[in-house]
Formats: sequence, C-alpha cells, structure tokens
Amino acid sequence: MPAPATLTSHYTKACTAAGNAVTALKATVSQANQDLADTQTALGNAATNLAADQAANAAMRIALSQATLPSDAAGLVAELQQNLIQTRIDQAAVGAATDAAGVATRAQQATVAKLAAAQQVQQQGTAALTAAQANDAVVTKWTALVNAAPVTDAFTAVNDPSVATLLSNAGSALEAILGTGMLLLFRQRRDDFLASGAASEAAIAAALDAQQALQNPNEPLTAAVTQAEAAYAAAVQELQDLASWAVSDIGSALTVLTSAVNVGSLPADEQQPLTATTAAALAQVPAEQAVFAAKAKLRADQASLDSMVLEAWRSNPDFDPANDPATAAARTVIQDDETALASAAATLASGQADIDNWQVLIPEAVMQLVVGVMEAETTIASYQAKSVSALLADLATKEAAYAGALDALVSYQRSTALISEQLTSRQGELASAAQVAAARENAAIRGAP
Repeated sequence: MPAPATLTSHYTKACTAAGNAVTALKATVSQANQDLADTQTALGNAATNLAADQAANAAMRIALSQATLPSDAAGLVAELQQNLIQTRIDQAAVGAATDAAGVATRAQQATVAKLAAAQQVQQQGTAALTAAQANDAVVTKWTALVNAAPVTDAFTAVNDPSVATLLSNAGSALEAILGTGMLLLFRQRRDDFLASGAASEAAIAAALDAQQALQNPNEPLTAAVTQAEAAYAAAVQELQDLASWAVSDIGSALTVLTSAVNVGSLPADEQQPLTATTAAALAQVPAEQAVFAAKAKLRADQASLDSMVLEAWRSNPDFDPANDPATAAARTVIQDDETALASAAATLASGQADIDNWQVLIPEAVMQLVVGVMEAETTIASYQAKSVSALLADLATKEAAYAGALDALVSYQRSTALISEQLTSRQGELASAAQVAAARENAAIRGAP
C-alpha cells in the first residue's frame, strides 16, 4: 500500500486501523474471558475426579487390609489396579487442565493489556487527526489568501520592471542630499546586520544537521520523522508569513521608495554644512567596510571551528574544543581574526568623528527615508525570490515526506509490538512449564499422556 500523501490521510488511516483493532480486541477479550472460565471449570472438574479417585483408592486399601478370604482380596486388587490406572489418567487430566488454565489466564491478561494499549493509541490517533484537520483548515485559508488578488497583485507589482528604476531613482534622490557614494555606508551596515543574523540561524542549522547525522545511523526512522516534521513546519510558517505579510511588506517597500524619489532638496542652510562634511565622511567608508569584512571572516572561521566540533562530538562526547590539538590551527586562525578585527576597529575609531560629524547633520526625516530604503531593498529582493506556486508545491512535497516518515515509523512500531507480544507469550509459557517441570517429567516417565 502506498504511503499517504497528507497528514490527514495518514492519521485517518491510523485511526481506522486503531478502531478496527479496538473492535477486534473487545471481541477477543470477551472470548478470552469465556475461555478462561471454561478452563477453570474444566480444572475444577478434573480436580474433583482426581479427588474421587484418591478417596476410592484409600477406601479400597482399607477394605483390602480387612479382607479375610483370598477371593475377596483378589477382587479388591483388580479394582485397585483399575483405580491406579484411572488415577494416572485423571492426574494427567489435572495437569493438562492446569496448563490450559494457565495459558488461558496469560492470554486473557495479555489481551486485556493489548485492548488498553489499543484504546490509548485510538485516543491519541483521534486527537492527532483532529489536529491535522484543523491544520488543513488553516493551510487551506492561507492558500486561498496567497492565491487571492491582493497577494497576486502585490507579487505582480514587486516583479514589475519599473521597480528597478524606482530603486535606482530612490538611491539617486537620497545621494543628492547625502553625497554620491554615501548610501554604501548604510548598505554595508545593513548587510553586516543581516549577515550576523544569518550566522546565528546557520549555527542552529548546523546543530540540527549534526543531530540528524547522529540519529540517522542509530534511529533512522525517528530521525526521518524529526527532520520531515521540521521541514513541513517551516514550509507552513512560510505560507503563513506570505499570506499575512506579503501585501503590507511589498506595499510599504514601494511606498517608501516613492517617498524617497520625491524627497526633494534640503534648504541651503541644512544642505551646505552636510555637503561640507561629506568628503571626510566618504573617506572613512572603506575603514568601516574593513571592520565588517573582518567580522565576516571571523564569523566564517568560527563557523568552521563549530562544524569541526560538532563533527567530533558525534563520536566523542568528551572532545574538548578549547584544548584538543585537532582544533589548535582553527583556534589560531580565530585569534588572528580577532586581532585583525581589533586593528580595523582601531583604524575606524581614529576617523569615526568624520562619519559622526557628517551623520549628525542628516535631518531625521531624511534618515528615516534612508533606513526605509535600506529595508525596502531587502524586502523587495526577498519577495522577488519567492514564488507562490513553488511554495505550495514545496509544501505538498514536504507534507507527503512527513506523512510517509510517520507511516514508516508506525509500521515499524506495529511490527515491534507483534514480535514483542510473541516473545512475551513464549517466555511466559516456558516460565510456567519450568515451575512444574519435575512433576511433568515424572508423569511423562510413568506414561501419562
């Protein structure tokens, strides 16, 4: 049977299987209760028959001891022999009935336990199915939103060729005030901020990858579920974000660009002091860029060391990254990076006043436009890289992978439960037989069936 393509179909299948199992086990428990009662009745009857044999045996022995005529004794001896034969038969019947009662008891207890477990699985499956159906409803709502006119119109707008012209004109209008080339200062600050955030996200991804790599050979099915669940959750979150924010994000970005294009010019008494300090500030832009470049190299080399450490911890939890010789070279590189960063920062500090004296002269309204344009550039690039159809296709693929991973794990768990049940049953039979092994051996030697 092919794996389910959606979470709802997986949990529907699981709930159906759980419901069928509960129904079947209820009937099995009822039969097991009846079987146990029957075997207990049979054991009682067998014990009664054996007790009657033993009472008759005792009575005949008393009569034999009191017999005065040989003919009387001969008759009693013949009856006693038949009694001993019947006693052996009834002893065997008691043994067989005891065994049957033991088997029935274990079967009844195991079936009751299986029913309780199946009912718990059924309850969990029902809750999971309800959650999956609720998730379907939300995803359907978000899908409708991203396919509706406001979002599609926003994507059309952000991908229109005129946006490139708008971006260029916004930059030109601001640099007419700030000075040619001065937007680079703000772009490199923005890029450094975004790179720092990306490095933090990459560090989390690296740890997740290491966890996945560790689980894969040891718990492949569990690892597959964990990975597929995270991927599906991320895809759902992306859909939600697109449905919730695309229209406002794109609209705000285009609006701020238009505002920047129409910024106009500053009064002379504001523009002249700003222009007078521009050349000195522009000369310091490379120094600030050198700091960001040094930070970028430090982040990259720290990430390399982090990767080395995570890889080592997969096989050696006692690995000490701060002292192990394997990390010595990487630690030296990082120390050199930190020295280079400190040197770049010192160079920047020596000319920082030129940037500060220039930036303080920028009117707040213009500064807000600068920040808005920097953010708009990032927003537009982000949405231009997105595709609603690709996102929805990716979501469906990841949901199918998640449902398939869950299905494989459930199949494994069912197989494990079946084999564990057989093992427990066989161990129980062996343990029960061991308790009466000596008596059974004695009976077997005597020819008891």
